[in-house]
Amino acid sequence: MRYKRNSERTPALCREFIVSKEIAKDLVLHFDCLWNLQIENQYYHFEYLAITPSGNSYIYKYLFFVPDSLTIVTESESVREWKAFLVMDISAVPNVLKLRLQTAPPSLNITTYKVEVLRTLQNNHTWTVQQTILYANESDSAGILKYTYNTKMKFGQYKFNVTPVHKDCIDNFICTVSTPEFLIVEMTEPKLLTGLVAMVILIPILLMLYFIWKRNCDTTEPTREPAGPPKFLMMYEPVSVEHINTMIELYKYFKKCHLHPMIDQFGIAESESKDPLRWYCDAFKEADFVGIFASPIVSKSEREQAQIYNKYSDTEVIAQNQLSYSLCSPGAKCKFFCISVPGSQWDTLPPQAQALKRFNLPRDLDPLLFLTGVAPQCDGGKGFLQTLEIARNAEFNFGCDSNKLTESVLRNNHNTPTIPDEEVGPSTASGLKDDDTSLCLDTAISGSDLLSSRQYLSDEMSTPPSSLDQFSLLGESN
Repeated sequence: MRYKRNSERTPALCREFIVSKEIAKDLVLHFDCLWNLQIENQYYHFEYLAITPSGNSYIYKYLFFVPDSLTIVTESESVREWKAFLVMDISAVPNVLKLRLQTAPPSLNITTYKVEVLRTLQNNHTWTVQQTILYANESDSAGILKYTYNTKMKFGQYKFNVTPVHKDCIDNFICTVSTPEFLIVEMTEPKLLTGLVAMVILIPILLMLYFIWKRNCDTTEPTREPAGPPKFLMMYEPVSVEHINTMIELYKYFKKCHLHPMIDQFGIAESESKDPLRWYCDAFKEADFVGIFASPIVSKSEREQAQIYNKYSDTEVIAQNQLSYSLCSPGAKCKFFCISVPGSQWDTLPPQAQALKRFNLPRDLDPLLFLTGVAPQCDGGKGFLQTLEIARNAEFNFGCDSNKLTESVLRNNHNTPTIPDEEVGPSTASGLKDDDTSLCLDTAISGSDLLSSRQYLSDEMSTPPSSLDQFSLLGESN
């Protein structure tokens, strides 16, 4: 789970909890977020990902306004001094918006609440699209009232207004509390009449075609189609514009090598949810191989240019969290290794990947392709170097120093030092030797606690390298 201030990329707080299967399903997990005066009266996002023992993942997202601590005390005697605490559940957008309302203390004698749903268009025209009355006696055991509004995917900015029904709250909306606004992007819907007409016409045609096929079809068992190319997930850190372009060109190159590469720059846009977190969850499940690419050493200005140039933010944090989860999941497939291209440094690998098997491209290109189950190129890395040349000469709107990559490519092509095979993986196209150790070791979650918690790397105090001892990683380290 994580808390993130509105309009900021870096999460303010991240935590991961591992819950034992032996705990009852109705367990309520309490976490004290320790609000203080510095973050009051600000908008925050709260998100968490729940992964079941069967592997199913569920994402929940909330938006709320951190209230003034003096306005939510339970000892309030005046309704004008108390403000309702509201949370907008945006997990099911764009279809549904949900309101969660914390009821007032019994001393205020508030029994009903008026809820209004307001919609704003681009011309700043705001109007109430729906209103209702909620009764305090309908709240749950925690004193929370819930209200669901179906947006029907109509474009506009939506928010909830809540006003306690009380004799002291009838003038100037002094008791009215609002949630933050949330934008629903307009989506086209097929007309109902068109759908009905199409169904009436197509159903008889489909039935007729089915019976014709049923009568004339061959009863022999159809031949199985060959399996598709192995799926190869490319995990990297977008540290510079040049590095992003290099990954995009390598994506095209591996596609020509009869692999099915997957990269966030194209995969997220082509996915149904358009959500980076959901795409990475699915990509790690579908991938046959995951390659963690080392990054070049860049300046602060190059990182800032990459943040502007990159389509998505915080993708490297999401990918590293998914990598940690996959490495410590029991029964994980043998599919992880590290890759270095000219100009990159092994020290830039995330801590989770430091102990994985390593391949230095273009020298180890053919062994890498052989490991993934496709035919080696056997061209001495010429096609790979041409791909890097294309990435280096790519046109973009932000300046970058391409001479570094040019010198690294030439130096790697002519003066590549010899490194023993046991440190960087196989270096011949014949594949693995008979006495090579297995690339895949058993992985398991260490510890037997029913509930454990640890900090993510996005917190202020990063995880030390020694914490890798709790994982059973793959391969050998340099």
